[in-house]
Amino acid sequence: MTTLGDRFDPRRNSFDVLRLSFALLVAIDHGIGIRTGEQWRWGLSTLGDFGLDGFFILSGFLITRSFLTLESFPRFVWHRFLRIAPGFWVCLLVTTFVVAPLVLQRRFVRVVGVGRGGGSGRSGPGVGVVDARCTRRACWSGRRLGRG
Repeated sequence: MTTLGDRFDPRRNSFDVLRLSFALLVAIDHGIGIRTGEQWRWGLSTLGDFGLDGFFILSGFLITRSFLTLESFPRFVWHRFLRIAPGFWVCLLVTTFVVAPLVLQRRFVRVVGVGRGGGSGRSGPGVGVVDARCTRRACWSGRRLGRG
């Protein structure tokens, strides 16, 4: 006879496939929204809503199972930290040292100090940044950046 523990054995279930499917629903919804500016709707819900709700419900079930298995709150917190922290730091470092420089290189010729708006004393978003399309002082005055 099969027990409930056998049915929910972590090595023999499809929870990872379900979580991947829910995450893909969210990614597809974002992709459609970015590409077309529209979202598929069923009533008041979108495709991403179904994916997010399902992902969080299933993840909550798995995290609760982890907590009940460890039987100690400090140990549970330590295990969660060890699972989350490495991915967080890798993501932070890749974003800082790979993604951000690539975005800046693509968008701007160079970035100079904020507040150096061509001697005008202005500061704020866009001031002190040379647009890649700018070749003359007109860029510093704000005319090419849509402010003049």
